[in-house]
Amino acid sequence: SAPGHRADSLAQCSAQVSMDAGRLWLALTAAIAALPAAASECWQEVYGSSDGYFSNCPHITEDEHGQGANCPVYGSIARAQTACDSVASCDAINFRETTGATCFKACGGSPSFAVGNGYIVRMRMSCSPSPPPPSPPCIDDGSCVQGPISFFNDGTCDDGGEGSDYNLCPLGSDCLDCDPRTVTGSPTTAPTAAPTSAPTVASTPSPTAAPTALPTAAPTISTAAPTTAPTTAPTAQLMPPPPAPYANADAYDPQYGGELPPPPPPPPP
Repeated sequence: SAPGHRADSLAQCSAQVSMDAGRLWLALTAAIAALPAAASECWQEVYGSSDGYFSNCPHITEDEHGQGANCPVYGSIARAQTACDSVASCDAINFRETTGATCFKACGGSPSFAVGNGYIVRMRMSCSPSPPPPSPPCIDDGSCVQGPISFFNDGTCDDGGEGSDYNLCPLGSDCLDCDPRTVTGSPTTAPTAAPTSAPTVASTPSPTAAPTALPTAAPTISTAAPTTAPTTAPTAQLMPPPPAPYANADAYDPQYGGELPPPPPPPPP
């Protein structure tokens, strides 16, 4: 009959809807399982109020976060963190423990810090056992000067980088007035000094002494008159006076065959 046929049709439709709902649930479950797992992030304290630093990341103004003040006041740091979570770009806060004033910061994975007292610095980052080491704080290294005038932390950005007001300082040196900078450069290597060779000392020849010749003594010439044995003058024999000339001298000349008279006898001794 018609009523029976209508009941059978409703039962079949109900079964079909149940089957379709089951298939849809399975498909939705599979799709959710296929989604990448969201990265787990946690609030971690980077510096305490007595450490002397604060986050120097770009500041999120009242117009951007809509919390009613430039640095709104919260009764606890947990409430301050929750308020930061509601702002899309906020991932760090400077919380002044004494007043509850909270400044919202947008670090975007590039934290930057500066010197300042009384702030608790917290960042929302990956829930790892230990947070990454923070960047070195912004301090005046004395390079942001022109002559005797310092332009460090004077209210205008003077490092010549993106968004700067002036180009008076090295890039990144005016870190309190400028946005965070990424300063890259070739590593500075110590200049290689030319090898210093020890000076070669010219060999000093030993002085050649002039040969010392034994002095040649000048021959001693005796100027003394040679001593000769005294010559005894021969004792002249006293000759007797010649005889009186002969009357005929030729008769006694041997040349003519004559004979001389005999010699006189020797003198007595």
